[in-house]
Amino acid sequence: MINQRTRANLEYRGRGAYRGLRGAPRGYRGASRGNTRGGQRGFRDSCRGEDPSFTMSHGSHTYEVQQDTFIPSKDSEIRMYKVSLCKWITEGKECHKSDKCTYAHTEEEQRKPHDPILLSRKEEIEELYANKEIKENNREKGKKKIDKSEDTLRTFLYDRHRDLEGKYNAVCAQLRNIDNAWERKLEEAEDDFRNKENELKRVSFNKEQTIRSLKIHIKSLETRNSQLESDSAYRRLQNLTAKHKELINKLYYLEAKLDRYQSHCENLCQTTRDSQRRYDILKSSNSIKSDKFLYAPSKNYKELLCDFIAKVDSAFECPLSCDKLRDPVILPSGHTINSDFYEKLIKSKARDPYNKSYRLTHAIVNRLAIQIQEIMDYVKIKKTNLEEQNRCSNIGLQVDLNANQEENPENNTEADFEENKSLMKNFKELEKIDEKELIQEQSDFDEKTGIKISTNIPRFISKKFPIEYSSSKIPKL
Repeated sequence: MINQRTRANLEYRGRGAYRGLRGAPRGYRGASRGNTRGGQRGFRDSCRGEDPSFTMSHGSHTYEVQQDTFIPSKDSEIRMYKVSLCKWITEGKECHKSDKCTYAHTEEEQRKPHDPILLSRKEEIEELYANKEIKENNREKGKKKIDKSEDTLRTFLYDRHRDLEGKYNAVCAQLRNIDNAWERKLEEAEDDFRNKENELKRVSFNKEQTIRSLKIHIKSLETRNSQLESDSAYRRLQNLTAKHKELINKLYYLEAKLDRYQSHCENLCQTTRDSQRRYDILKSSNSIKSDKFLYAPSKNYKELLCDFIAKVDSAFECPLSCDKLRDPVILPSGHTINSDFYEKLIKSKARDPYNKSYRLTHAIVNRLAIQIQEIMDYVKIKKTNLEEQNRCSNIGLQVDLNANQEENPENNTEADFEENKSLMKNFKELEKIDEKELIQEQSDFDEKTGIKISTNIPRFISKKFPIEYSSSKIPKL
């Protein structure tokens, strides 16, 4: 058998391929002087009519060559038949081509490029490689088509890219214009915001300034009010409130006097009854003249009562009209005048005669003055009646009542007693009233002058006590 190394040396590699082989047949010698074909021809001629297999020796190696075989040329593709293993076999898979595969499936089938191939399989192998060339040509044509399609696609994509780039540039220009417009609007808005902020700061500063000035003005007004409180009008008003307290004390004193006078009147009535009874007895007995002894208050008591009544009368006189205060009105200046005279002043649009800086604005009813005046009038009437009826003193002054025989003095004294009794009941009810209800603190504020007038006006009135003059006569301003 010829080993693989000797088979490789059998291929023609130029002139004298088999040079150096000794004892070779003629064909091999001719092959040394010619090409491969000449060598093959000499090889066939030498083997013609002989055994197709022979052995060659080259040194220590011997070669066995068979007939009906050929060695592919160097330029043909057949020389690569079954040279390399199939990739499917190397991957451990099964080849689907089986016998038509040009690659070796086992190591035994694997050959080298210079190994001879049987002539019987030459056509089959050439046909396999021809089909392989057709496939390769088709593959190249497909590549060319692909190249053409790639060129067309490249041109299309280039044109498309150019169009898109133009559109992109146009959109970018529009966006730049929009950005510029928005920047301008933003700058305008920032300018407006700065202007408004500056205006707000200015307004807030002005507001703070006005608040400071108002605080200063309020402080000045407070100081002015404190100064006005120390004016003459405020002092007069305070003096008037103190005067009211004195009048209340005088009223209590008068009430006590009236109680004592009532008891004295009762005693006088009793004495008159006793004297009348004695007179009747004496008249019947003709022992004495028909005289009646009556007792009147003492001289000191009458003088004290007259002085007090005169003082009260002088206190309750209008300083302008010099009349008695029937319906008194207190002015903001502190003076007390009649409401009738006050109405005349208002109708004539006159001003306050005591203070010409402001007009008469409001009036306050002094109910205590009304009640005291009525009490004084009532006391004066009773005093005159009693003086006319009783012309005798407690020391035994006798009064002749012959001039009053037509009247019934007993009936008059009883009626007077009942009236005095009802009057005393009213005064006792007034004593039961709490001190909180007697004096009610009222505060008034004159808007024009800014004077705060606080007066303690006593509420000294009873439901049973008759009041002739009401507060409805006071004009409403």
